[in-house]
Amino acid sequence: MHADVHRNENKRLQRCISDLVSLMALPAMWVGRDPAQIAESLLDSVFSMLDLDFAHLHLMSVDTEGPVEAARLSNWARSIDSQAGFGSLFKPWASTEAHDWPQQLTVGGRSLAVQAVRLGLLGEFGLLLVGACRSDFPNVTENLLLNVAANQAAIGLQSSWQLSEQKRLAQELDQRVHARTRELFEANQELRRRELDFQLVVDSIPVQVAVTTPEGEVEGVNRPTMDYFGRTFDELKEWKVSELVHPDNLERTIRAQRAAHEAGQSYNVQSRHRRYDGTFRWFNVLGLPLRDPRGKILRWFHLIIDIDDQKRAEEALAVSESNLAQIVNTIPGLAWSAQTDGSAEFFNHHFLNYLGISLDEACGAGWMQSVHPDDVPGLLATWSNILTSGRPGEAEARLRRFDGGYRWFLFRANPLHDESGQVTKWFGVNTDIDDLKRTEEALRASEWNLRRLTETIPQMLWSANPDGTIDYCNSRLLDYTGFTVNEVMGDGWQKLIHPDDLDQAALAWITSVATGTAYQVEARLIHAADQSYRWCLTTGLPLRDEEGRILKWHGVCVDMHDWKEAQDELRETQAELAHVTRVMTMGQLTASIAHELNQPLAGIMTNAGTGLRMLTAEPPNVSGARETARRTIRDAQRASEVIARLRALFVKRDTASEIVDLNTAVHEVVALSLNELQRNGTSIRVSLAANLPYVIGDRVQLQQVVLNFILNAAESMAEVQNRAKEIVVSTEVEASGNVRVAVKDAGSGFDPALVERLFAPFYTTKSNGMGIGLSVSRTIVEQHQGRLWAEPNDGSGSTFCFSVPSTLAVEPAKAPMYLPPRLADVIGKL
Repeated sequence: MHADVHRNENKRLQRCISDLVSLMALPAMWVGRDPAQIAESLLDSVFSMLDLDFAHLHLMSVDTEGPVEAARLSNWARSIDSQAGFGSLFKPWASTEAHDWPQQLTVGGRSLAVQAVRLGLLGEFGLLLVGACRSDFPNVTENLLLNVAANQAAIGLQSSWQLSEQKRLAQELDQRVHARTRELFEANQELRRRELDFQLVVDSIPVQVAVTTPEGEVEGVNRPTMDYFGRTFDELKEWKVSELVHPDNLERTIRAQRAAHEAGQSYNVQSRHRRYDGTFRWFNVLGLPLRDPRGKILRWFHLIIDIDDQKRAEEALAVSESNLAQIVNTIPGLAWSAQTDGSAEFFNHHFLNYLGISLDEACGAGWMQSVHPDDVPGLLATWSNILTSGRPGEAEARLRRFDGGYRWFLFRANPLHDESGQVTKWFGVNTDIDDLKRTEEALRASEWNLRRLTETIPQMLWSANPDGTIDYCNSRLLDYTGFTVNEVMGDGWQKLIHPDDLDQAALAWITSVATGTAYQVEARLIHAADQSYRWCLTTGLPLRDEEGRILKWHGVCVDMHDWKEAQDELRETQAELAHVTRVMTMGQLTASIAHELNQPLAGIMTNAGTGLRMLTAEPPNVSGARETARRTIRDAQRASEVIARLRALFVKRDTASEIVDLNTAVHEVVALSLNELQRNGTSIRVSLAANLPYVIGDRVQLQQVVLNFILNAAESMAEVQNRAKEIVVSTEVEASGNVRVAVKDAGSGFDPALVERLFAPFYTTKSNGMGIGLSVSRTIVEQHQGRLWAEPNDGSGSTFCFSVPSTLAVEPAKAPMYLPPRLADVIGKL
């Protein structure tokens, strides 16, 4: 009888140990699984081990969208109600803080004993509810298995929720546990078949295991324990805790074990253990009491789980967080963070030092006490809008410094999103912009002073944006034109300009804006006083930054109508003077002109007489008379051309603008003056450039300048006796593309000190000269945008030159021009 009791006890103990081993293997099976999978696996294991009628598991929500509920029902429980309906009977207990367990419940006419076990020390992971229709449920062994299962579930859930950087370690441990579990399973099967002793079972557990008596004496350890400490079982039986546990963890470990033994409850403590090589590693020691049916503690079961890698990862994370805190505290700005509801939870040292308050005082909405009262409503409204939108935002407000002074700050906030896009936290930086604010205020004051200045300047002023749109004009311009500000802004300035001048003004403005060159144009503007158009000179210059980018255009409009009319009168006077000069010059060439006309007229007379004789002969010489008639016509055309050229020089007419071949024009002038020069014993030589580009101007006026140069050269050599009297007329193309005409003589020359006076009105070196020839010539050349000058020769004589732009020099650029959009619209309208 006594042997049967021991045998039954031994079998019960073996089954208990086998169930414990199976439960101990569960965390290894749960590695990498989510809480729902862990819940299902735990229920399957508990339900099969304890012969239950129902098992219900309620897991707290951590990173899922809601609590996890799972249940298992026996056939009897299913016959009572559906799974969801049966489980709903126990849901109120899942949220109840405490109950006296077990609870008795009558269901379907049977008495159901219900036991609850918390997952985690404080039930932070959830609650396990189990029940069975047995009067002794739960017994001591079942309580032990439930507690171990709950602890293992807590370990599994905790492992499931560990930091992502521990996943690699968890996978490695899973592989090792899986292999060891397979070995344990095979060993367990062999144990069942051969009824092996307890030592073989615990040796198969992949973690360190120790079994002690209630008095603390070592009764058994597994192989991993002996391998780690490098001691035999007999040596470990005599172990002293002080030899194995790190001194810094010794007192806490002894205190936890002593309290657990006195209370008869499990304990959980972390401590460092010395390995056989002297190295200390962190372990999580879980002590569980094994009780007999009467509740008496028979043994203590100690699970010693290596968590050194986890500890090191936590320490590395702590160091990383410390480094991050140091970085944040060294940021030269006021950094902060807030929860999703907008309440502040962190401020860096710069922020707290600026406000002069502690972190506790600043958290929540405490920091708002430092905001200037006038800025609080606007700041709160902006912050509320940013929180609602979930997007970055900014605001400006004044913060009170520790000394009571207020300074302006720019508040910038950015949200932190999780993988689903939900905002999990807000981070922000406040930047001191007080100096910038003061600068802006000073700038506004400066702009106001400038605006007041521009309104008092007695000129019509305007400004434009870099794209050419008008953005300002002073009151004088508005009073002059009679338009309002809104009518002139943008491209409304076109309405001020005379329609005949608009194309020219708009094209010049577009070119200046595109190229950045100064703007200058003469155009007629509406004059509100008499509703007429008056000539105005409009100029503008770009304002650039340090890198050369245009920031603004500033310009002025000047009424030049009276001056314009005076210039017109002056031009008419100059034209009259040029005409008089030409007439006077023609007077000097009377002999040459007569010679030019006598030659074709004599030919006409001779050819006419010859033709008459041929026609009166018998028989008439018709073919000869026909040829003589052709020569007569040729000479008549030549005489007509001479008369036309002379008429062009003598006639008074307006200045014309045409394409002129200066080589041809020079030939005509030389031909006209050749007889006069030869009569005075002066030779003339022509050196003209090939492929000379054309010029645009008045042909007669340019010929007048050349003729004046030739006659002056001839007069300068009138007294020359000891050298040849020769005039050289040449043309050439300058590097700039202008065409130069030069007349070189071998006369007496001039004093270089008087070169500027040579072209002054009424200055002459001749005894009978009037001093207007060269003055008129300079006026003609300058009206052609050219220049006129004189220079002494290396030997005797001097050279008079003028240069005017050619079609090559004034040819527009072929490169494409960039036009701002608004200006492109303007020119498109034109």
